[in-house]
Amino acid sequence: MYDYLVGEVAAKGPGYVVLEAGGIGYRLTVTPRCAERIAVNGTAKLYAHFHVREDEHRLYGFSAREERDAFECLLGASGVGPALAIQILSHLSPAELRRAVVAEDVKRISGAKGVGQKTARKIVLDLKSVLEKRLDFEAGAPPAGEFSPRRARPREEALRALVALGLTESSAATALAKVAEPDGGEAESRSVETLVRLALSPLYS
Repeated sequence: MYDYLVGEVAAKGPGYVVLEAGGIGYRLTVTPRCAERIAVNGTAKLYAHFHVREDEHRLYGFSAREERDAFECLLGASGVGPALAIQILSHLSPAELRRAVVAEDVKRISGAKGVGQKTARKIVLDLKSVLEKRLDFEAGAPPAGEFSPRRARPREEALRALVALGLTESSAATALAKVAEPDGGEAESRSVETLVRLALSPLYS
Protein backbone atom coordinates (compact mmCIF):
# COMPACT_ATOMS: atom_id res chain seq x y z
CA MET A 1 0.00 0.00 0.00
CA TYR A 2 2.80 2.42 0.91
CA ASP A 3 6.39 2.37 -0.34
CA TYR A 4 7.68 5.46 1.46
CA LEU A 5 6.46 8.69 3.08
CA VAL A 6 8.17 12.08 2.91
CA GLY A 7 7.17 14.86 5.27
CA GLU A 8 7.94 16.95 8.33
CA VAL A 9 8.66 15.19 11.60
CA ALA A 10 5.93 16.54 13.88
CA ALA A 11 6.90 14.44 16.91
CA LYS A 12 8.84 11.42 18.01
CA GLY A 13 9.17 9.29 21.09
CA PRO A 14 10.44 5.90 22.24
CA GLY A 15 9.79 3.64 19.29
CA TYR A 16 7.70 5.94 17.13
CA VAL A 17 7.77 8.94 14.79
CA VAL A 18 4.88 11.14 13.64
CA LEU A 19 5.41 12.22 10.04
CA GLU A 20 3.14 14.94 8.63
CA ALA A 21 2.57 14.56 4.88
CA GLY A 22 -0.24 16.07 2.83
CA GLY A 23 -1.94 17.43 5.93
CA ILE A 24 -2.08 13.99 7.56
CA GLY A 25 -0.03 12.88 10.56
CA TYR A 26 1.24 9.34 10.12
CA ARG A 27 2.40 7.58 13.27
CA LEU A 28 5.08 5.02 12.39
CA THR A 29 6.68 2.48 14.69
CA VAL A 30 10.45 2.66 14.21
CA THR A 31 13.67 1.15 15.54
CA PRO A 32 15.85 3.19 17.93
CA ARG A 33 18.46 3.38 15.13
CA CYS A 34 15.91 5.02 12.86
CA ALA A 35 14.64 7.42 15.54
CA GLU A 36 18.18 8.60 16.31
CA ARG A 37 18.65 9.73 12.69
CA ILE A 38 15.52 11.89 12.69
CA ALA A 39 15.15 15.41 14.10
CA VAL A 40 11.80 16.89 15.12
CA ASN A 41 10.69 19.70 12.74
CA GLY A 42 13.06 18.37 10.10
CA THR A 43 12.07 16.61 6.89
CA ALA A 44 12.40 12.85 6.69
CA LYS A 45 11.83 10.05 4.21
CA LEU A 46 10.74 6.75 5.73
CA TYR A 47 10.25 3.48 3.89
CA ALA A 48 6.98 2.04 5.10
CA HIS A 49 5.41 -1.31 5.86
CA PHE A 50 1.66 -1.38 6.56
CA HIS A 51 0.84 -4.33 8.79
CA VAL A 52 -2.78 -5.44 9.04
CA ARG A 53 -4.28 -7.74 11.65
CA GLU A 54 -7.88 -8.24 12.71
CA ASP A 55 -7.39 -6.15 15.83
CA GLU A 56 -4.76 -3.68 14.62
CA HIS A 57 -3.54 -1.70 11.62
CA ARG A 58 -0.04 -0.29 12.09
CA LEU A 59 2.58 1.51 10.03
CA TYR A 60 6.26 0.70 10.47
CA GLY A 61 8.93 3.10 9.23
CA PHE A 62 12.57 2.61 8.27
CA SER A 63 15.24 5.12 7.27
CA ALA A 64 16.71 2.75 4.66
CA ARG A 65 15.06 0.42 2.16
CA GLU A 66 17.37 -2.41 3.28
CA GLU A 67 15.99 -2.13 6.85
CA ARG A 68 12.42 -2.36 5.59
CA ASP A 69 13.32 -5.33 3.37
CA ALA A 70 15.06 -7.09 6.27
CA PHE A 71 11.98 -6.47 8.44
CA GLU A 72 9.74 -8.07 5.81
CA CYS A 73 12.14 -11.02 5.47
CA LEU A 74 11.94 -11.57 9.23
CA LEU A 75 8.14 -11.65 9.09
CA GLY A 76 8.53 -14.71 6.87
CA ALA A 77 10.14 -16.66 9.71
CA SER A 78 8.02 -18.91 11.90
CA GLY A 79 7.13 -17.25 15.19
CA VAL A 80 8.38 -13.77 14.24
CA GLY A 81 5.85 -10.95 14.32
CA PRO A 82 6.38 -7.20 13.78
CA ALA A 83 7.31 -6.43 17.40
CA LEU A 84 9.97 -9.13 17.51
CA ALA A 85 11.28 -8.16 14.03
CA ILE A 86 11.73 -4.59 15.30
CA GLN A 87 13.66 -5.87 18.33
CA ILE A 88 15.95 -7.92 16.08
CA LEU A 89 16.65 -4.93 13.82
CA SER A 90 17.32 -2.81 16.90
CA HIS A 91 20.08 -5.31 17.72
CA LEU A 92 21.38 -6.15 14.23
CA SER A 93 21.73 -4.12 11.04
CA PRO A 94 20.48 -5.81 7.83
CA ALA A 95 24.07 -6.76 6.94
CA GLU A 96 24.73 -8.17 10.43
CA LEU A 97 21.45 -10.09 10.33
CA ARG A 98 22.31 -11.59 6.96
CA ARG A 99 25.79 -12.67 8.08
CA ALA A 100 24.47 -14.18 11.32
CA VAL A 101 21.77 -16.17 9.52
CA VAL A 102 24.06 -17.37 6.72
CA ALA A 103 26.70 -18.38 9.30
CA GLU A 104 23.97 -20.04 11.45
CA ASP A 105 25.13 -17.90 14.37
CA VAL A 106 22.23 -18.63 16.71
CA LYS A 107 23.98 -16.97 19.65
CA ARG A 108 24.30 -13.65 17.77
CA ILE A 109 20.65 -13.65 16.75
CA SER A 110 19.39 -14.64 20.21
CA GLY A 111 21.18 -11.59 21.62
CA ALA A 112 18.17 -9.51 20.53
CA LYS A 113 15.63 -8.76 23.25
CA GLY A 114 12.88 -11.36 23.34
CA VAL A 115 14.62 -13.80 21.01
CA GLY A 116 15.40 -17.18 22.52
CA GLN A 117 17.60 -19.92 21.12
CA LYS A 118 14.58 -21.78 19.74
CA THR A 119 13.32 -18.74 17.83
CA ALA A 120 16.82 -17.95 16.59
CA ARG A 121 17.14 -21.48 15.18
CA LYS A 122 13.79 -21.09 13.40
CA ILE A 123 14.99 -17.83 11.88
CA VAL A 124 18.11 -19.54 10.55
CA LEU A 125 16.12 -22.49 9.23
CA ASP A 126 13.46 -20.36 7.53
CA LEU A 127 15.61 -17.52 6.20
CA LYS A 128 19.06 -18.87 5.37
CA SER A 129 18.26 -19.64 1.72
CA VAL A 130 16.51 -16.27 1.37
CA LEU A 131 19.22 -14.13 2.95
CA GLU A 132 22.07 -15.86 1.12
CA LYS A 133 20.71 -14.16 -2.01
CA ARG A 134 20.28 -10.70 -0.45
CA LEU A 135 23.66 -9.22 -1.33
CA ASP A 136 22.01 -5.77 -1.31
CA PHE A 137 22.04 -5.93 2.51
CA GLU A 138 25.84 -5.70 2.47
CA ALA A 139 27.66 -2.34 2.48
CA GLY A 140 29.04 -1.56 -0.96
CA ALA A 141 26.80 -4.09 -2.71
CA PRO A 142 24.50 -3.01 -5.55
CA PRO A 143 20.81 -2.39 -4.84
CA ALA A 144 18.34 -5.23 -5.22
CA GLY A 145 17.20 -5.64 -8.80
CA GLU A 146 20.33 -4.13 -10.32
CA PHE A 147 21.51 -7.51 -11.55
CA SER A 148 19.46 -9.94 -13.60
CA PRO A 149 19.18 -13.58 -12.35
CA ARG A 150 21.72 -14.68 -14.98
CA ARG A 151 24.07 -11.99 -13.78
CA ALA A 152 23.54 -12.55 -10.07
CA ARG A 153 24.52 -16.22 -10.05
CA PRO A 154 28.24 -15.73 -10.91
CA ARG A 155 28.41 -12.88 -8.36
CA GLU A 156 26.93 -15.08 -5.63
CA GLU A 157 29.32 -17.91 -6.41
CA ALA A 158 32.25 -15.48 -6.55
CA LEU A 159 31.23 -14.04 -3.18
CA ARG A 160 31.25 -17.51 -1.61
CA ALA A 161 34.64 -18.23 -3.18
CA LEU A 162 36.15 -15.02 -1.82
CA VAL A 163 34.81 -15.74 1.68
CA ALA A 164 36.30 -19.24 1.45
CA LEU A 165 39.64 -17.60 0.61
CA GLY A 166 39.53 -15.61 3.85
CA LEU A 167 37.76 -12.34 3.03
CA THR A 168 34.85 -11.16 5.13
CA GLU A 169 31.49 -11.06 3.37
CA SER A 170 31.48 -7.25 3.53
CA SER A 171 34.97 -6.97 1.99
CA ALA A 172 34.13 -9.53 -0.68
CA ALA A 173 30.89 -7.72 -1.62
CA THR A 174 32.73 -4.39 -1.84
CA ALA A 175 35.49 -5.89 -4.00
CA LEU A 176 32.95 -7.44 -6.36
CA ALA A 177 31.00 -4.20 -6.64
CA LYS A 178 34.17 -2.45 -7.85
CA VAL A 179 34.68 -4.93 -10.69
CA ALA A 180 31.03 -5.41 -11.63
CA GLU A 181 31.28 -3.74 -15.03
CA PRO A 182 33.98 -4.98 -17.38
CA ASP A 183 35.56 -2.63 -19.93
CA GLY A 184 33.49 -2.70 -23.09
CA GLY A 185 31.35 -5.67 -22.11
CA GLU A 186 28.56 -6.98 -19.94
CA ALA A 187 29.19 -8.18 -16.37
CA GLU A 188 27.03 -11.23 -17.01
CA SER A 189 29.62 -12.50 -19.50
CA ARG A 190 32.25 -12.84 -16.77
CA SER A 191 32.93 -16.23 -15.26
CA VAL A 192 33.19 -16.85 -11.55
CA GLU A 193 36.95 -17.38 -11.92
CA THR A 194 37.33 -14.00 -13.67
CA LEU A 195 35.32 -12.18 -11.02
CA VAL A 196 37.38 -13.73 -8.23
CA ARG A 197 40.68 -12.92 -9.98
CA LEU A 198 39.71 -9.29 -10.61
CA ALA A 199 38.36 -8.83 -7.08
CA LEU A 200 41.60 -10.17 -5.59
CA SER A 201 44.00 -8.35 -7.92
CA PRO A 202 44.07 -5.03 -5.96
CA LEU A 203 45.00 -6.98 -2.82
CA TYR A 204 48.08 -8.49 -4.40
CA SER A 205 49.19 -5.72 -6.78
